[in-house]
Amino acid sequence: MLGSQYSRERIDESMAVWCHAVFDLKKGLGLDKNPDVVYNHCGKGDTMSNVERMALWHVVDRQSADPKWFKPYYQCMTQMNSGGWDEALWLLDCVVAPHSQESEHYDIYDAFCFAQILDSLLSRQVICNEIETGSWPFKDKGEEENNEVLNNLPPPFRGKFWGGLKGEDGYVAWDRPIGNEKVMIDPSQIPLEVGNFDSAKMFTYLGINRGFARWPYGYDRIYTFHVIDNKGWRVNRLALASCESCKRYSLLTSERL
Repeated sequence: MLGSQYSRERIDESMAVWCHAVFDLKKGLGLDKNPDVVYNHCGKGDTMSNVERMALWHVVDRQSADPKWFKPYYQCMTQMNSGGWDEALWLLDCVVAPHSQESEHYDIYDAFCFAQILDSLLSRQVICNEIETGSWPFKDKGEEENNEVLNNLPPPFRGKFWGGLKGEDGYVAWDRPIGNEKVMIDPSQIPLEVGNFDSAKMFTYLGINRGFARWPYGYDRIYTFHVIDNKGWRVNRLALASCESCKRYSLLTSERL
């Protein structure tokens, strides 16, 4: 887990690693050629989450200048705020759950993140597994209660919670391969985010950790997202086109691995 203090060089290095794994910078985005675009908005002491969100803002704002790109994402945002994606509410709550008390509505950045994970699930680049917990998550002060639940996850899963405002809230791990007749996933450990969630973190988790776990408030289960493409996960800047063309809600169900 990265620390909370960043020098100029450390921010540039972190951005290079993250963006290489998540965005195809050399083919149009240009963030690697001008790291100051992000750094100038990030003061000393900012957390990695701040850097991630600034990178997301940069990418979305840059592409929003193209009306053909902006319009479908704006329509998606409108649908998200008007209940048009309620059949996929569990996915909305996993990926774009409000990360601050000021976030009352989904914005264009949320729409971009939602389209990315939706496209990844529909294309089977990412699969989602469901782990029953038997309990809703407690807030950060309930560290002992959350860990009691995570210590009793169904085999082969186990987890740990520590909470806080910096980095992930804990982890979920499994000690033997999990899967079904279609896919197998080797033993591993992925970051756990409990309660609210900054959607910008999703790109780091999928691009570098090859997965993440979400335990949203009000849910008695944990959803784990796993990258199964051996080439690694990448942002699809045309993601919304495939999402809008099908809306195959039947594929938006979690699996049991």
